Amino acid sequence: MYIPNNLIVKKIDDDEYLLINNISGNIDIANEEVALALKDSNMDKLYEIEDKIISTLKDRNYILDTYDGYEKFYNSMYNEVTNEIEKQSPYIFNIVKLNENNTITTDLVDKVLTLSEKIANEDQYGNYEKRIYRLTYESLFLDEDIDVLKYIIDKLKSKNERLEIVCNDNINDTAIILLGNNYQHIACVQIAIDAAKILNSTSNQDNPLKVIDDLLLKKLEVNLKINFDVNSINNIDEINDFIKKMDWKNNGSFFVTLARSKNLYSDLELKETKFLEKLEPLFFKDKSANTTYRVADIELLAHLHRSIKGQQSPLISYPLFSFSEATDGRQFIFTPSGQIYTNENVVGINELSIGNLDNELQIDLEKYYEWKHRKTINMAKCKECEIQLFCGGGEPLDSYTLYKNIHEPACSNRKSIINEYIETLIDKGEI
Repeated sequence: MYIPNNLIVKKIDDDEYLLINNISGNIDIANEEVALALKDSNMDKLYEIEDKIISTLKDRNYILDTYDGYEKFYNSMYNEVTNEIEKQSPYIFNIVKLNENNTITTDLVDKVLTLSEKIANEDQYGNYEKRIYRLTYESLFLDEDIDVLKYIIDKLKSKNERLEIVCNDNINDTAIILLGNNYQHIACVQIAIDAAKILNSTSNQDNPLKVIDDLLLKKLEVNLKINFDVNSINNIDEINDFIKKMDWKNNGSFFVTLARSKNLYSDLELKETKFLEKLEPLFFKDKSANTTYRVADIELLAHLHRSIKGQQSPLISYPLFSFSEATDGRQFIFTPSGQIYTNENVVGINELSIGNLDNELQIDLEKYYEWKHRKTINMAKCKECEIQLFCGGGEPLDSYTLYKNIHEPACSNRKSIINEYIETLIDKGEI
């Protein structure tokens, strides 16, 4: 028999242990004898365990007949997860304006639409059935930006596709009217704002988000994305009170995405454990929070959190072989310079681009596959790691920053974060 060495085993009490199978996603409770035999990969101890329990452990893939059987199971899980992603997930084609010094032109839009059609119809880029077209601006205030917005809306109308808008709260009235007149062709308008800005404005009796009222009146779906840092998360109740006061919660076209600042090198970075710790009381106290709020940027803990909090036993959560859509090979980000990327966090780092719109609308397939193959199944350090299920190899930008190689896993303190979170749940009696 073969015991994979990447199981998570945590003591709950004197004779109960939490087991998490890093490959299958199974989560179980076992007695001390079984748990320690698995943790220590002790075959002698396993042979002393009754056949019925051994059979259950095999069914749950905690033990396999041979190492080759483990490899076969590992590969089958990868194929299953990958196929599921292709069935459920869309291509994402995102035109990004980096700052006010850049200009998105109608010529750029035409090139993007031509290339997106090519990508969606060639098997080498995957077989995703749906598409999302997205326009990302710092703000929607300049006349030239609104002209391009109208152009791309008209173009997508002819393709029977809809557009997502991502920007801050600086949208002028002309843009709002244009979006409202075409609301059937706008999938969503996401307004991104720092929690600190809302807090500062409310203390001055100001409404920093009147634009949301204007957009909702135009029958548009609005996603307010609030970014918290290590300081502003302490005022989550104040943010919740502000949103309740605005009465947006009663509008089915409105929802909030609660997100955390992610900067490996900043003192203001909000850790995932702290983020969840502050959010959980909000969902407990305010039942409407479950329909109003979505939580983003908890990649490392999301699977475990959903499994333990939201499912009945037996629990299962598919592993993250891939960190994000950037390494699924389904996201394409286009910039005014013509550079093409898969990951919005690396925009501006030319070495990490995958092509250029001025080069006969070509994707550099070698660079594209470098991103698409950035999966834990191809990363030796990840393949034997007990937190692979939650990590997906870490943020590629961190890998590049630290090692100048996106295929080197960005481990940081990720194991300690997972262990801390599990131990906190055990201490609270939630496992």
